[in-house]
Amino acid sequence: MPATTDIFQRYLHRVFIETGTHDGDGCAAALAAGYKEVYTIEAGRDLYEQCVARFKDDARVHVVLGRSEVELGRVLDL
Repeated sequence: MPATTDIFQRYLHRVFIETGTHDGDGCAAALAAGYKEVYTIEAGRDLYEQCVARFKDDARVHVVLGRSEVELGRVLDL
């Protein structure tokens, strides 16, 4: 199911955590819905770098390179 602002607004919270960034559309939808901070974890270096470039000027977005089963615990500890 594609990420949409409507879906995110139903479950609005201050922080959004995503695993599997892909092209960053989920991050963009979460921000548009009103999340104050977005953490996204991506295992693929190319997709990670693409997302870092896409959100480089947005301090609300934190892109993490790595596998979700390793990095999710670290993000949750922040």
